[in-house]
This record gives sequence, structure tokens and C-alpha cells, in this order.
Amino acid sequence: MAKPTNKLNKGTARLSKFVQEYVSCRIETVILLISLVCTVAGKAIVLYKQDQLGGMAQIGIVAISDLLFFGTILLIISMLYALRPSRTMARGAIAISLAVCAWSLLNTGWLIRSGVQLHSGLIRVLARDFKDLWPLVVTHLRAGWGRFILLGILGAICAIILTKFFVKPSKVVKERLYHLKFAARTALIVALIVIIQQEVKSQPRSPAICEILGFSSHWQAIVSSVNPGDEEKSDSGRELYSLDEVRVSAEGEQRPNIVVILLESVSYEATSLGDGAAGTTPNLAELAEAGVNMDCTRVPVSHTTKALWATLAGTDPVIRADYVEALPVEHSYASLPSILGAVGYRSAFFVAAKGTFECAPSLCSNFGFDWGWYRENLEDPSVNLGYLSGDDMRLTGPAFEWIDKSEEPFLLTVLTSVAHDPYELPGEEANAEENAYSRYLKTVRYTDDFIGRMRDELDKRGLAEDTIFCVIGDHGTSFRDELDNGRWIPHEEVIRVPWVINWPGGLEGGRKVETPCSQLDVTPTLLELAGVKVQGIEFDGFNALGGQLDPERRFFFSSWYDQSPLGYVEGDMKYIYWPYLRKVFAYDLSEDPDELEPTVMESDEVGDVVAAITEWERNSWVDHELPEYVEKTVYEHWQVIGSGDAAWAYYISDPRQLKLALKRQERLRD
Repeated sequence: MAKPTNKLNKGTARLSKFVQEYVSCRIETVILLISLVCTVAGKAIVLYKQDQLGGMAQIGIVAISDLLFFGTILLIISMLYALRPSRTMARGAIAISLAVCAWSLLNTGWLIRSGVQLHSGLIRVLARDFKDLWPLVVTHLRAGWGRFILLGILGAICAIILTKFFVKPSKVVKERLYHLKFAARTALIVALIVIIQQEVKSQPRSPAICEILGFSSHWQAIVSSVNPGDEEKSDSGRELYSLDEVRVSAEGEQRPNIVVILLESVSYEATSLGDGAAGTTPNLAELAEAGVNMDCTRVPVSHTTKALWATLAGTDPVIRADYVEALPVEHSYASLPSILGAVGYRSAFFVAAKGTFECAPSLCSNFGFDWGWYRENLEDPSVNLGYLSGDDMRLTGPAFEWIDKSEEPFLLTVLTSVAHDPYELPGEEANAEENAYSRYLKTVRYTDDFIGRMRDELDKRGLAEDTIFCVIGDHGTSFRDELDNGRWIPHEEVIRVPWVINWPGGLEGGRKVETPCSQLDVTPTLLELAGVKVQGIEFDGFNALGGQLDPERRFFFSSWYDQSPLGYVEGDMKYIYWPYLRKVFAYDLSEDPDELEPTVMESDEVGDVVAAITEWERNSWVDHELPEYVEKTVYEHWQVIGSGDAAWAYYISDPRQLKLALKRQERLRD
């Protein structure tokens, strides 16, 4: 009777020895294990939040790629030890594990917050504009402070331990055979994982979230760092139209005023025009009832700077995680303000958000606006909301002061900002018990009040009858499954926005355009309404009121940052391509309007879809032939500096901003 017990004891001893060799012998192995647990736990939390956690099997499906990555890293480390078993090699192994651990913690935090894995493209954006984007990071940290504190503590513990062992590594076994055996066992495990992974890949994955989460963010980060793809992009040759290259003419003598209001982060479904948020935007609904409602309008890029370009230039923005459109140019681009300026319009741009963000004054100067006004111009910190936004109501005073200065026809463009995260309202402290979506809807209502205020001010001056009043969203945002998806996945609530045109003196009301429209259609439509003709330019958009829109028109879209998901809508079919997954998801919006049950396209069907998407992306790239260094003053208060493919704006009246400008000028000149 003792023999089975002895066998059990021997088996336990062997297992203990196996675990000891894999875990206890080297500190980097422990850190890699902790990193793996964090990554898999983050994915499990996302599955749970989306009500897709189907037990350990489901977790295994999304974790298999991480098991393979961490197993491969362990194999590499063990081979390095076999090559040279020394404390120098131990320090190298600790450095590798530290890098992997740091990315794991960042990825886990991002996963829990957004529902998608961290992409290196986001890190590059943050590194490029660290000063402006750091407040965004802090805002998101505060929103999930409990989880991030836990991850921070875990990261600090790992860093302390690794630092201690890095300074004084533990004794390394000098026998190469020992490390070769360890590497051989690890190689067998990695081979087994590969076999399992191939079997998993051959099985249909449901739901789609398993496809989205089922890759290694670590591996993708390495691939992106080695080959970011910028070399191919630099060979592009699209030209942006300059006003000097087009011919402008106008019909008749009367010129209607034009007011364009772009709604920050207001999706179609969050308005009273949509189905899910009745009563949020009564002013917008009233404008639609008395005007024209373009009921199905989408955006090409879910990012404000790109949305401004699409709306005001009528051509596709550059589909890259940059803002080359803001690089200072000598002559204005052919855009709504510059074209209207050629026939006697004055123009101004107003926003309560930071002008320093993405060099906004330079962008507006490139558009040809006569005047630009930003949060800094008010010189009143009480207007500030969150890290970027400002109180939109404070725009009405300076905007109408500008209107009252002249009786010439005008183009007034206003970009709201209150509905941008973190969804703060003036004079109201955030309620910790409210979820993000509730706070967001409050900001949408406040934005609608601003629309009403702007309309009232026009009425007071007797201008409403002769003013084309155009309201359109810059992009939407998503709050699925208690996850702050924001704009990272191009669901319909992200790329579909409201668009209403109201003109009592020249446009019959009560009309709904149900044929799909694009943000690219705004400039061609407004120019046609104003009787302005342009030759020498081919807009990517069309006159939405011309009655000639194609119901099967193909609408391309992108989520802005490098390697982000992008795709197109054609009729009722929507295709989203994930470049780093190399997969295309197909949605039938007529049968699945909430985009819950996509079909993963077969490999033989993917080619044409991907070719069309990548061709659209490449055709948007431009190759600016600009000086290595350029500086100019715009709108009296703004110093703009451009260098290569980057640009910065500084508010001259702010001593701190001026000091930064002088430092950057000196550095770039040198």
C-alpha cells in the first residue's frame, strides 16, 4: 500500500523541482510570470465587462498568443545563459524582463480602460506631443485611479526588485549543460503552444472580441518599432490644393452669411435625431425640423484636426497620426474660408479649447481664416475645462463682437469643446458616482444650449433669415459595455454624426436626406448654396442637396493613429480592417445595426477589401516640400514654428509660452 504513496511523493518532488527551476531559480522568470498574469487578467476583465467571459477556454483563446510570446522570451534568455553563464548576462536578462514588465503594466491599464490593447502608435503620438498630451494621460489615470494605483504599486515593486538584482545579481549556475537542458524543456513547451495555437486558429472564434484581443500586444509593439512603415509613406506625392491654383466666381449680388458649428465628440445617436437619446438636443431637432437633416452622415477620420480638414477643405485629410495640414505654408489652401474670401467674405474661427494643441492657429491660417480665437485669447483660467476644453458659452461674446464689426458677409466657424473628455461642465463639480456616459450626455445637452444661444444672437441682430446655419459633428465617441472605447474602434457611434442645415431665407425646411452623406460634402454643399463656383479643384465630397448622391457610395474611415482599424461602408455592408491582425470584419448593418455579430472574412475574400482600403490610405499621404525651419506670427497673438513634419504654436502674450517659443527657435535653428 505504500508504493502508490511513494510514487505520488516522487511525482510531487519532480513537479516541485520543475517549478523551482522555472520560477525560483531566476528573478527574471518570476517577473515574466507576473507580466503574463497581468496581461491575461486584463483580457479576462474586458471579456467579463462585455459579458463574453465563457470560462477558462475563452481566456485561453485570447491568452495563447501571450503564452507563446512569454515562452519565446524565456527561451531566448535561457539560450543566452547557455551561451555565456555570467552575471553580465544576468543583468541583460533582468533588463529584458523589465522592459516586458513595463509594457505589460501599460497594456493592462489601457486594456481595462479602453477595451483594446495598447498600440505602439499611441506611444509615438504621446512621445511627440508629450507636453500637450500628458494631461490627457493624467485624466484617464484619475478616472480609473484604483486599478492604476494597484498596477503602479505592482510596477514599483517589480522595479525595486529588479534594480536590486540588477546591481547585485544572484549567483549564476556556470554549467552550460544545465542551461541547455532548461532551454530544451522551454523549447518543447513553446512548440506545444505553437501546436495549440494553430489548432485554435483553425477553429471559428466567437465573439469578435476574441479576434481583437487574441494577439500579443508585446509582439506587435516590437514589429512596429522595427518597421513603422514611414519609409513607404514618405514616397507619397499627393498635392494639397492652394487657393492660387483655383478659379473662383460668384453668381448674383446677394451673399448669405454662413455659420458652421462643429460639435466636438457628439455622435448621431447621442442627439435627439438618433434613437437612443431623446430630448438631449431640442435646439438641434428644431433646426432640423425647420431645415434639412442629412440623416446618415459619416466622418473619414475620428479626430478633430482631421475632421476640420475634411469639413472645410472637402478633401480627404492625411490618414496618418500627425497633423501635417497644420505645417505653416506661404499661401492658403483652397478651403471654404479662403474660397469665400475670394468673393468678398470675411471669416473667423472660434474655439474655447487650447490653441497650442496640434498647432491649431497655424491650421486656421492655412485655411485662410482672417481671424482665429482660442482659449488662451480670453486670458481667463475660469473658462478652462479638463485638460483641453473650455466653456463654449464664453465664445458667444467675442464671436458676435467680431460679427458686429462689419456689415460684409461672413463665414463664422465655431468648434465646441465641452463634450470632449473628461466631460466637465462649467461651475459643476464631477459626481464620482456618475458614470462617464451620464456625464457625457450632460455635456451634449450643454452643447445644444450653446447652439440655441448662437441662434438667438443671430435673431437679435436680424441675421437669421439671411444666414446659412450649418451644424455637424466632428466625430462621435463610444461607451460600450462600461468601457471608455472613445474612438479606438470605428463603431457607427464613432463615425456617424449629426448634420443639419437651416436657412429660412433660402432653403425649404422639413426635408430629410436619407441617402448617406459624408463630412467631405459640407464645403461643396455650402459653396453651392452660396452661389460660389470653383474650378481647378476636385473635391472628394459632393453637394448633399443636389439629389445626385449614390446610395451605394463607398465611405472610407480611419481611427487616426498608426496601424489603427480602418475600413469602409458601402450600402448596408461595413468592413473594418485591423492591420496588425491582418483580418477584416464584415458587418451587415441592416441585420446587425449595433455591430455585435461580425463575420470574419475568409482569406480569399480579404484581398480586394484590403487593397481598396490601403489604396485610399496611401492616396491621402502628402509629401510637403517645406523649409527645414519656418516661423511666422498669425492672428497677432500666436507664434507658429514649423520644422520638417512637425509644428508648434505659442501664445505670445503668455511669458511662459514665449519663453518656450524662443527656446525651440534657438534649438531648431542650431
